Formats: sequence, structure tokens, C-alpha cells
Amino acid sequence: MSFEFVLSYIDIEDDSPIELIENHFLRKANTDEMVHINRELSLLKGSFYHAEDYTTIYEQEIVGNETECDFEQQTEKKWKYYIIDYSLFKRKNQEIDYLKKALMLLKKSIYLGFSIYHHNNDKTFFIGHSHTWKMLYTELEDRIYPSEPQKYSKDDFNEVLNIHTQIHKVENNFLFIEKALDDFYRIQCLGKLTLNEHLKILGYFSIIEMLIAHKPKLKESIDSISHQISTKYNLLFKKFKREIDFGDYFSNNATKSETIWKKLYAYRSDLAHGNITDFSKEYKILDKYNGKGNSIDENPSICINNFLEEVIKNTLLLSIENPEFIYDLKQC
Repeated sequence: MSFEFVLSYIDIEDDSPIELIENHFLRKANTDEMVHINRELSLLKGSFYHAEDYTTIYEQEIVGNETECDFEQQTEKKWKYYIIDYSLFKRKNQEIDYLKKALMLLKKSIYLGFSIYHHNNDKTFFIGHSHTWKMLYTELEDRIYPSEPQKYSKDDFNEVLNIHTQIHKVENNFLFIEKALDDFYRIQCLGKLTLNEHLKILGYFSIIEMLIAHKPKLKESIDSISHQISTKYNLLFKKFKREIDFGDYFSNNATKSETIWKKLYAYRSDLAHGNITDFSKEYKILDKYNGKGNSIDENPSICINNFLEEVIKNTLLLSIENPEFIYDLKQC
């Protein structure tokens, strides 16, 4: 028995195992595996006073409507404990670290928690913890804003092997891409979005600059970081595999990409210098809901966060697929 627990709350339409990479199978956990999983999840009680029902997420289902909802216990067959089983993988397993990053770059990211494994015929089980899994769990275990599981089909995992292979190829060859990928993974593991979106936005821009911008060599604005980002993304958006629509995140009046990027970079600068941001005035174009958003997800800072997250995913996908192109673009 050797597996990695899937921390994300997911639901796959087909229960048959999916081989993501060589001898790494995504599937539902069996009864024996759930014993180990529940033992680890129970440790949350010592870390978070409110985590009394630590299995609520995976064993219950949300019922009700937008204004009033509750959890309903499901039969064991409907429980959503997923694992990545690598029991058949006989070599020293360094692949799981690449796989974690590949799953993060999917349109609907998946995050892993802890490993349960043993060596050879030894019946003693070992536990490998991701140092951030408990923080990520708190984002799921939200009694005020409970979430539905992310839905997946088998086809959603078709690109995982290719992404995994490409991450391998850039390692030690393009260190700035490797570092950007590592930094993005660490930022994504910050946990609770509503407590960290400003920190994440600053971190996201550092990754963007790392990937596509160089330190300005000229005093003219044409070589500024803001100008580099706004002009280079005009090109990059045409090369992305996944289309990004500005209207999904910003005001419908925000039709010009260069204007959006300059406003975003100005917003980033205000965050970095501790300035107060007013979305009703100079940053109105960044507020999709014109000050009338009623939920956390409709907060302009969250929309900006979500936009930059998807931009970076696509930039990283292009970077690992064509690192020479990104390297040349960075120098321009």
C-alpha cells in the first residue's frame, strides 16, 4: 500500500482507475486505505478547534439553496475519498513531486495532501506530509461557504502525462522556469484565499516578471516592466492553449488588453506600497460587478487573483512546452 491522498474535493464521473503517469493511478480509496486517511485527518482536531467533523467534506453532500444549505450524510459508495495509488511503482519515487505540479496546472487544479507508504515487505507504514496540506484543508472545510465538489471526466486528465514529461525536461536546463513553477506551487499552498489574495497578487506578479520580463535597461517607459508585460501578453494570449476572456474577470468596458495590464500593474504597485485602492474611481475598469458584488467571489481583488492565476498557469504551460521561446521573449 503506497498512495498519496487527494486533498481537493473532487468527483469523477467514472470510478474506474485512471493512470495519470506510469503506475500512478487516480481512483477512489478502499476501506483499508480510508482507515489510514481518517487517522491522519483526525489529527486536524489538534490543529484547528473547529475541525470537529473532519470527514464532512468527503462523506457528506451539500443540500439546500443559495440562501440556506446544510450537509447530508451519504452512503459509503458515494464518499469522495480519492487517492493516487503508486504501489506498483518500484523505483524511488520522485515523480510525485512533478505530478503535484502537473495537477496544479490543470484548468481545475487538484492538490494532494499526505503520503501513506511502506518499504518492501515491512508492514510498518510511513507518513509523508506536505508542509501546507493542513492550511489547504481549511480552505475546503468552510461551514459558512461550503463548496460543491469539482467535477471531472476522464478526458480532463489527458494532458497530465504530457505536462509531467515537459516539467521533467526543463529541470536544471531553464532555472528561471523551474523557479517560477516552484514559487507558483508554494503560493497556491497558502490556503485561505480571502486572507491571502493581496499577498498572492504580489507573488503572482513576481512570477510573471520572472518568466517574461527583464530588468529595464533603458530609462524610457518603452522598457518599463509595465510596458513589457502589457505588450508581451498581447502575443502570449494568442499562443495559450486555453482561451482567457477579459470579460470573465473585469468590466465589459475593459476591451483593450494593454489598458487592463497597465491598470493591473498600477494596482500591484499600490499594494506593494501600502496605498488604499478605490475600485469606484481609478480602478473601476477592474471591477466586473461595479461595486454591486454580493459574494466573496465577486470581490474585485478575488477576480484579479483568479485572472492572474489562470494567466500564470497558461504562461507556465507554454514555458515548459517551448522554453527557448520564453527565454528569447524574456530578453526582448
